[in-house]
Amino acid sequence: MSVQPPAAPLRPLGIGEVLDVSLKVVTRHFKTLAMCVLVVTVPLAILDTFVRASTDENAFEFSLTPAEGDSAAFDTAMLGGLAASMVINVLLAALTSAACFRAVGAAYLGSPTTWQESLSFALRRLPSILLVLLLSGLAIAGGLVLCLVGSIWLLVALYFAEPALLFEDTRGVSALKRSYRLVRGRWWPTAGALFVAFLLVGVVQAAVGLLLGVGLAFSNPSTLVAAAATTLVTIAAYTVAAPVQAAIAAILYFDLRVRKEGFDLQLLAERIGAGPATTEVIAPIGYPAPPQPSGWPPPPPPPPSPGFLPPRPPEP
Repeated sequence: MSVQPPAAPLRPLGIGEVLDVSLKVVTRHFKTLAMCVLVVTVPLAILDTFVRASTDENAFEFSLTPAEGDSAAFDTAMLGGLAASMVINVLLAALTSAACFRAVGAAYLGSPTTWQESLSFALRRLPSILLVLLLSGLAIAGGLVLCLVGSIWLLVALYFAEPALLFEDTRGVSALKRSYRLVRGRWWPTAGALFVAFLLVGVVQAAVGLLLGVGLAFSNPSTLVAAAATTLVTIAAYTVAAPVQAAIAAILYFDLRVRKEGFDLQLLAERIGAGPATTEVIAPIGYPAPPQPSGWPPPPPPPPSPGFLPPRPPEP
């Protein structure tokens, strides 16, 4: 990824502008973001397929008329396979989202980065990311025990704990508190933007999953073909959805900092390890870039200082 100007002026953005900037960042840097996802998703998705196929003989059975003798009873192997699959998918989601967050952050700031740097950045912080995700999950589950509204409120209030960890190195409970402080006073606009993001990503994933399920159910393929098709579709869905979701969350995080803290561009660039931001004249995406200064003549030198002059003798 080469040095690029920031994707938008550093000013408060409306919901529509957040979505517009996010999609433009994804399309402009899709190759880097896709590699961040594919390098993680391909091996883990294949591993997940092997785990599910080896622990549940009906895992990839899409036939409309299941064979006689099939049982839905859970045994120890099936439960172990489900647990292992859950761990694999948590690792997959954590690594892809963190790598995409880092790549989107660098792109937003106009700093150079590569998918290798983004993945290395995510791997170094993986234990802290998993801890933050665990704490967020426990808090949201606690809110769900109290009431559904409390769980939804906490989901939005704590949603930016991971960006706070990645961009500010704020860890553990401090990352949750940081997210809460950023969202406080902006819960409803933030919830609205996240709802649109979830809806956008969810529709794409649901459509892909529905087409896959219907196609496999009517074609009645072999287990091997069904497993291979499911794995490929999972990889494709992650490659499209993960960058979009990460971009929207990252831009919302930056927007909250712009509104509440003035958002120091140089400081944030240094904290995420993306290097110094570009100093070229910039323009928002979709607008012509202003001409860059080049070959200007240097300013004229200042007139020489008279220095110290001795006192003049009095006139006769």
